[in-house]
Parts: sequence; C-alpha cells; structure tokens
Amino acid sequence: MLLNYWSVNIFGKANTFITIFKFIVPALVIIFLLMHLDVSNFSVGGAEPGGIHGIFSAVAAGGIVFTFQGFRQPIEFAGESRRPQRDVPLAIILAVFVGLVIYLLLQFAFVGAAPGGMLQSGGWASIEFDSPFAGLVATLGLGWLVNLILIDAVISPTGTGNIYFSANARSIYAWSKNGFFYSLFHKINPKTGVPRPALILTFILSILWMLPAKFQVWEGLVTASTSATVLTYCVGPVSIMSLRKTNPDLNRPFKLRWIHLISPLAFIAATLVIYWSGWDVVSMLVGVLFASLVLYFAFADKRISRQQLKMDIRSSLWLFGYYIFVAVMSLLGSFGPLKIIAAPWDTILTSLGILIFYYWGVATALPEARITDDDE
Repeated sequence: MLLNYWSVNIFGKANTFITIFKFIVPALVIIFLLMHLDVSNFSVGGAEPGGIHGIFSAVAAGGIVFTFQGFRQPIEFAGESRRPQRDVPLAIILAVFVGLVIYLLLQFAFVGAAPGGMLQSGGWASIEFDSPFAGLVATLGLGWLVNLILIDAVISPTGTGNIYFSANARSIYAWSKNGFFYSLFHKINPKTGVPRPALILTFILSILWMLPAKFQVWEGLVTASTSATVLTYCVGPVSIMSLRKTNPDLNRPFKLRWIHLISPLAFIAATLVIYWSGWDVVSMLVGVLFASLVLYFAFADKRISRQQLKMDIRSSLWLFGYYIFVAVMSLLGSFGPLKIIAAPWDTILTSLGILIFYYWGVATALPEARITDDDE
C-alpha cells in the first residue's frame, strides 16, 4: 500500500529490486541442481497425473496459469508508456518467453537432481517435500541455498502482490473515468501522479478477499485468483472483434493480425481455464458476478443516462448467458459434483457451446464505441 501510495518512482525502484532478486534465486537453483543431474531419473515412472482430467486440473489449480499472468501488467500500465506500440507487445512476449524458459529449466533440473535412492523405493510418488525446491536442495546438503529459497518464497509473492495492487487500482481509476464508478476514484494526486483514492479502496478489497478460510491457503488463493483474473480475459476477444466491426478507422498503433482466428481461440482458452478450476470456484465466481450487477446499479456514477444504460445492458446480455452456461457445464461435467458428462467430452462440449456466446457478443456490440480521450 505505502510503496504505491508514495509515488510511482518509489514503486518502480522497489519493483526493480524485487524482480532482479526473483531472477537470481531461480538461476542459482538451476545451476546447482544441474550439477547433480542424473539422466536416469527421466525414465522413472510413478508420476501418473490422473489422465487428461488431471492435466487440465493442474493447469488451473496447480498454479501453471497463475505463473504466466505477468503478461497482463504491461497492458494495464500501457497508459504510462512513452511508446506503447513498441513497448507493450515486446513486454508481453518477453514476459511469457522468459518465464517459460525459467520454469522449464527449473522442472528439468528438479527431475534430474532428485535423489536416486528415493526414486528407487517408490518412484515419483515417493517424492514429497513441504517446499519442493527447498526440500530437494536440503537433501543435497546446500543449506545456504535452502535459506535463500525460503527468503525468495516471501519476496517473490510480495513483488507479485505489489504489481497486482498497483494494476488493480488503475482498473478502478479506469472504471471511474469511463463513468461506471464514483468520480471520487478518478482523482490523481498532482505531486505523485498516483490515483490514491483507488489505492485505498484496493487496500480494503484486498483485505476482504483474504478473509475466507479457503483463500488463506495458497492453493485456494491461486485457483480463485487465477479463475477470477482469467474471467476478465473472456471480454477481451469479444471487445477487439467488436471494435474492428464498429470502429474500423480507429487509429491503431499496434494491430494484431489473424484476429478472426486468434480471437475465438483465445475466448475458448480463457473459458477452459475457468471451467477446469472446478465447481466450487466457478459457482463462487458466478455468484459474485451476479451480485455485482446489483452493486453496479447502486454505485454507478449518475452521469450515465438512462438511454446509455439500456444500450449497455442490451450489449452485455450475452455475458450473463455465458456465465450461466459455464456454471451449468461445471455442475454437470467431470470437474463438478454431478459428473454426468465424462471427460474429455465435457471440455469439448464447453468449447463448442461458448462460441455461441462469443458471436452473440460481437453481434450485439454498441453501434459505436465510446472511447474517452485521455486529454479530457
């Protein structure tokens, strides 16, 4: 809260230090684990993930998607970039590529450095550490590296929280600026350039988000956070296709090619991550979203006209149908309590069914986009 509250400059310097530390520790772990590489480990069995169903569950609940969400922040900070047409695509590509390389090397090093004696007794099912990398490094006698990993286990999530905190405050600021929230949260401190009212609200919401017992456990927090964040991605593919249709002459410093193919595939991918998170998370998110509709009418800025509100509701009806469809499929599918539709048919049916809502959303977009000029 304070790092973001004081100024963008202090936030940036703190984030730079944390980011450097987050690179150094994994690099050291990779180097020292590779020194104990045993290629025979890669042929050891006993790591059955539960078939394709287990793989899909791991994608959503195992933190795999969560680890790659750093690509989103360059987009949310694009308004503060001097050359967004160059910087934003570059930041997104580098965030995904560098992260992918580091994660693959970490997994490769972990598999290769696992003690052969432990694997021979029961395969990979016998490998169980409270902290996987710290536990493995401890068995290799690298005590100093264990301490460094445990320190990083605190610093790294802190850096992530720092970025998410700042980005979320800017989302609230954008809602207010576009007329969907109280104008109080549109205010920026003239000395620091920071939307302080939005930061304070973000601080309160972050505390409330951590109160449920389910979210005080890392797995529950990651699963819910991932699904809630990815749920916002579903609007992006529909929005970009709508803008291509309603505002073809809009100035686009960066224009994505093959959008007619990429957009529906992105919509399907984002939906499946939510679906694979399971009924408990899906039902919670859908319930929160419908409750948010009531809060929208209660807190929406009164600058919005009745006619504009009607148009907004008409253009967003597809979204409510989409929420209901995903919830029903989650209830009936292999990730829900009823398990009426077996895997992988539930995933296939969900992928095909949501395309109806994708094209519905594009077809019912606003006749012309309402774009706020930053100079206003």
